[in-house]
Amino acid sequence: MGKWHAQQRCEQLFPLSDCVPSHDWQLSECYDSLQQRSSQCYGSLQQRSFTKNWRLPLALAVAVISIGVLLSIVFLAIRKTTVGASEGAPKKLIHASMPKKKHIAAGPRHHEHGRFSDPTTSTSNRRETGTQERIIGISRSLGRRHHVEWLVQTAFVRVRSQPNFSAKQIGCKGNGSIVFGERHGKWLQLTPERGWMLIEINGHVLLHNRTVNYFQVENGGCAQIGRFPVIDHFACMRAAETLGHGFSSVNLYTGAHLHQEGCYAQYGVVWFVPTSISCRLDNCTQDAQRQPWQPICSSGQYPQWSSSDGFLSTADVKESLVRKDEFARLQQQQQQQQPPLKCNVLWPATINDFVRAGYGAAIGFFQRFRAYANFSHCRFVVSTNFAVNWMETGLAPFWSEELSDGNFQDSWVSAPLCSSMSWTSNLKPTMVKCMMSPSYLSDAKLMAFIRSHAWPAGSLYLQTIGPRLLTYRQPYDHAYVAIHMRHGDKQLEMASLDQKKRFQASNYLVGLLHFVQETWPHLHNIFIATDDSTVVREASAMATDSLKITFTSNAYRSPGGAPNSQNGNHVNTHTAVAGVLDDQAALALSSVIIGGSDSNFFNVAKALNHAIHRGMPRPRPWCWDAYAQRFCDNDFSNVRV
Repeated sequence: MGKWHAQQRCEQLFPLSDCVPSHDWQLSECYDSLQQRSSQCYGSLQQRSFTKNWRLPLALAVAVISIGVLLSIVFLAIRKTTVGASEGAPKKLIHASMPKKKHIAAGPRHHEHGRFSDPTTSTSNRRETGTQERIIGISRSLGRRHHVEWLVQTAFVRVRSQPNFSAKQIGCKGNGSIVFGERHGKWLQLTPERGWMLIEINGHVLLHNRTVNYFQVENGGCAQIGRFPVIDHFACMRAAETLGHGFSSVNLYTGAHLHQEGCYAQYGVVWFVPTSISCRLDNCTQDAQRQPWQPICSSGQYPQWSSSDGFLSTADVKESLVRKDEFARLQQQQQQQQPPLKCNVLWPATINDFVRAGYGAAIGFFQRFRAYANFSHCRFVVSTNFAVNWMETGLAPFWSEELSDGNFQDSWVSAPLCSSMSWTSNLKPTMVKCMMSPSYLSDAKLMAFIRSHAWPAGSLYLQTIGPRLLTYRQPYDHAYVAIHMRHGDKQLEMASLDQKKRFQASNYLVGLLHFVQETWPHLHNIFIATDDSTVVREASAMATDSLKITFTSNAYRSPGGAPNSQNGNHVNTHTAVAGVLDDQAALALSSVIIGGSDSNFFNVAKALNHAIHRGMPRPRPWCWDAYAQRFCDNDFSNVRV
């Protein structure tokens, strides 16, 4: 029934002429009542008309859907019968060792334009691949074939408690880190970790996603199937869940047998072997190789440092020292060229003199001067007594010639001072003398050399302090954060430079510890290098079972730091020198280093840390400049003289 016919029918049933005009208000009420009843009538007729008109189309739609469902069931039944007849036996062989898990055979997959395509589409190819897989034994879950991983594209991305910029920072991920989570607009909600990360901002991509597949190899390794070992802890957890093991089944391996780094399955348990306790390809024991471990592999490759926390063992330190002595190689090359000698530098300044003048500034000048003098074809000459004391301190030789004490004294008497090298006056009363033509070495030439040559600063520091690093006992036997806090006479220097507030903020203990917990929540071991005994007392009171804090026991400290009267004349007893060198060693070997670029002591330690870790697996970020309020992973040029 059309709208016009329905309206006419209702007006006939409830005509307005039925109202008797006795009073105006009664007539109005009558009209309202009839109009309301007419509207209800109209609505009822329209509903009946709609139901009648759509009854047949609805019935047809239901019939079509029913037929489609029935055909799908028949098709799946036929396909299951065909696949079972042709490939049932290989599946049974492949998964014989894991009967409780649902797996399918998976041949090697090829990466094309960011996606994975299966080349085994024909029946003959499937038979050939099935034969290879029966030999190696590859298992893969029946779930999603492509799993999403997110890679950090920029230097670092902060992890926040909520998906907004004002939310509290609870972590930080460096370039190349792998994370997992669910996307919500421009934010990624992490799993199984807690927190949110920004995916992009103003069109700039911070996190890039990729799809991978996970495999479990029963015989052999990942390379045999053209895949990569899972050396990321969270990727190992995700792969374990995908393969039917579950997150909770992943354990950190700490056993006696050495294994290559990666993710392994053994009797339903998944083990993750980090870099710090893994073996190299040439020192994996035969016992470890015979262990019934099945490697878990991925179609995607992971950064080499993924399984590392940045901790260096004694063996790692030794390997780094042998491999990175660039300055020794440079000297050897120049000796082979036999350049003509232009001057001799008579050097009597000991490590105690460095500490008295200010260790950071003194060692900074000394290393630059070494590189400049070597470039200028000069050699360092020392006495026998100096050489013995220097090496007893645990420092490496740097001189080209060693004279007896008597001969050195004779040369010293006749040689002039290095007056053109003004910084040497900071070592008074110990002086440095140079046997050369006038102004052959000068401050101006030194600065020109520094600006025009890429001198190996970190390698020079490493060469000097290397022997002490080998014998130094680290404050922890695993990854730790090292914080340098300089008070005392440094405050006077910063006040004169109108940087007092900035200096105080960068040395605020509570704020630094809070920043560590936000940025590196997985690190709970803290080492603090400081000249202030008050900091030691306050930090010790903050230590808990979950936050361990330690210091160098033999370092010289004063309440409030070194007094102003010691500026340029610090305590330099053998015990004080040992404390300074131990602080430097702890800062250099730490997984994360924090301090202020206003301090030469920190800048030297930062250069050392970078030099000894270079080429070693380590996560980012690992350096924080509290004075400049920025990460300093890639800043190694500001070791000031």
